[in-house]
This record gives sequence, structure tokens and C-alpha cells, in this order.
Amino acid sequence: MNKQEYLKALEVYLSEKQVIKKDIDLIISDYSDLYDEALDSGLSHTDVVSKLGNPNTIYEAIKDDVKHQMHKHNRIVAITPFVAIITFYLLGFLGNLWEYSWMAFFIIPITAIIVNVKRKDKFVALSPFVAVLIFMITGFTTGFWHPTWLIFLIIPVLAISINVKGREKIVALSPFALTTIYILVSMFVDGFHIYGWAIFALTPILAIVLKPLTPSRIILLITIVLAVVAHQVIGHMTQEWQFTWLVYLIPAIVALFFGDIQIGVDFKNYKKHPVLLLLALMILTAYILVSILIPYAWNWSWIILLGIPMLGIYGSIKFSSPVAYMPFISTIIFIVLGQFFGLYAYAWLVYLTIPMVAILTNHDLKTDKTDE
Repeated sequence: MNKQEYLKALEVYLSEKQVIKKDIDLIISDYSDLYDEALDSGLSHTDVVSKLGNPNTIYEAIKDDVKHQMHKHNRIVAITPFVAIITFYLLGFLGNLWEYSWMAFFIIPITAIIVNVKRKDKFVALSPFVAVLIFMITGFTTGFWHPTWLIFLIIPVLAISINVKGREKIVALSPFALTTIYILVSMFVDGFHIYGWAIFALTPILAIVLKPLTPSRIILLITIVLAVVAHQVIGHMTQEWQFTWLVYLIPAIVALFFGDIQIGVDFKNYKKHPVLLLLALMILTAYILVSILIPYAWNWSWIILLGIPMLGIYGSIKFSSPVAYMPFISTIIFIVLGQFFGLYAYAWLVYLTIPMVAILTNHDLKTDKTDE
């Protein structure tokens, strides 16, 4: 890369970042002089480029000192906070709709997404806000917070529908379809919530039958079907549903044997920190004891196991990136609030802590590589 190519690349990059032309011209002039000075000092073109930095590095260093163009679309986004505030107070004071008016602030991110996010990704980005609006409005007007929370499934469903191709899409969507069926049927059929979760076996069955059948897959398919039958027969005959799930260990072992399930565990962190291995064993022991000693604890005791991946994170990065822990912590809090306090209608709000912690703890936000 010679001087002309370097300066041209810098100019193009700054233009893409919508720096005003006057500032671009000054920057190009300054870096032209710096480039010449470096060459005069005996550096090669490669060394000069390495010394001065790439366009992204330069922009990150000066972006707070340059002016940017305000495009029409950005102007629209810029006024949305004012529109949101006006709408909030109008709905509140004139309509006495304070329980709804706060949702006016969704105008800000929704407008930004519509204006700036391209093509199909726009629908995925909008789906959380659409889900919250439907959930809150339906909940406030009808009181049916459950099963209205199922609307949040549109977020992963849209993402999968848009990005996953072929038969894999059917398999990827099946858990969400089955979850919806399970919840809705459980509302009208007594006891279905106890034995009906066997329908989730349809996901691995679909994954098998949608691929070319081999002897190993046929054997696995048969063991899954037999496990479902055994689960239902034993459960209905003994009414001891708490432990009947153990029959599903058989197809799991078969899948491990044939390589359909592969477990990759990195023990490096545990070797470096033996205490972590001890704590992981204690967590596993606690999970087993709680699940056995407390009736029907299997419904929620699995959250105890979330401590194990958090130990793995601690072994790798300590607390340098707190947001890495947040999905696990949020899920634990969500289940505790919902299971023990009946607050599922509001407990979902805890997941908002994930992006909040990401923003508060990320002091060095970088430009997305897709923009480079």
C-alpha cells in the first residue's frame, strides 16, 4: 500500500462514518504530512502504515473531535425522544392510561431499528418490542398474563425462520411449537403438565427422521419411542412421576454410544483451580439431594446446575466481563420469582439486566466489524 492508497482508504472510511467534508480534508492533509515525514525518516511504506494506524484506529482516536453529518433518517431518530415524552404525558394525563403510556418510549428504539436495520434483520430486531407490547396490553386488559408470555417465543421463532434453511428449520422450531402446545393443553387437561412433557421427545425424533436413516439412527429412534411408552405406562400405573424421567437416560446413552450426542468439556480451568472442581461436585450433589428430598423439586431444581457453567466462566475470565454471568443469574432469579412467588407476569423483566450490565461494564465499546 502506497501513500495515495492509504489516504484514499482513510478518506473513504471517514466518509462512511459520515464525518463532514471539511474535517475529512483537514485530516487527510495532516496524515499526508505525517506520511511524508515518516518516509523521510527512512521508514518503508509498510512501516509507515503500521505506525500511523489503519482507518478504524484513526477514527476511534478522533471521532469525538470531528463533526458528523446529520442525515434525514438520523434526524427522525433524534426527535423520537421528544415524541415519546409528549405521547407519554398525553396518554397519561388526558387518557389516564399511565399503565400503558410508558410504552410510548418504545418509539425510540423501534424508529431507530426501522430506519437503520436492513432487510430481514429488521424483523428480528423489532420482535422483542412487539412481544412486550402485546404481552403488556393483553395482560393489563384481560389479566391473562399466563399463557400470554408465550408471545416472547416469537423472538427466537422469527430469528430461526429467517436465518435457518431447509429441514433444520423444522427441527429448530419444534421446541417452541411443542412448548406452546404443552402450555396450552396443560391449561385445559388436568395432569397434563405432569406427564405431557413427553411430547418434547418429538424434537429428537424429527431430527432423526428428517435425515437419511441409518441402522444406528433407527436403533436410537426405537429407544426414544420405547422410553416415551415406558414413561407413560410406569407413570400412570404407579403415579410416581417424579422419577419416571430416568427412562430417558437409555436413549441418551444410546445417542452417546453412536456419537449423536457429543459432550465437549474443557477441564483446563478445573485443573488450574482444583477448588472449582470441588465446588462443581458440591453443586451436582446439591442438585441431586434437593431433587430427591423435596417433592416435585425437579420442576425448578435444575437452576442449581447453572452454578457449574458460572464456575467455568470464573475459571476463565474471573469477573473481567460480568455480563457473561448475567444469562445464568437472570434465569435463576426468573425461576425463583415465578416458582416461589407467582410473579411470572413481571419476572421476565429481570432479563433486561443482561443488556444493562453489558452497557454499564463495557467502557470500551468498539465499532462493529461489519461497519469497517
